[in-house]
Amino acid sequence: MLVLRIDEEVTDMVRRAERVGLAWERSLRECDKSDKKQIALHIRNINALRGVVKGLHWVLGREDNPLS
Repeated sequence: MLVLRIDEEVTDMVRRAERVGLAWERSLRECDKSDKKQIALHIRNINALRGVVKGLHWVLGREDNPLS
């Protein structure tokens, strides 16, 4: 099933992903630096959300190929 999204929906998703990414970044600054698993979790989520934002910008035609 093909689902089409309007630009406003995708733009809203970009904003939400950016907010969640910023929350992970704040949480990383406040977490216990000796807990390597927590640091890894934060970094993985931050990087994943950066990829989400980049992909959504590509969907909106604002960026070139997100794989480059």
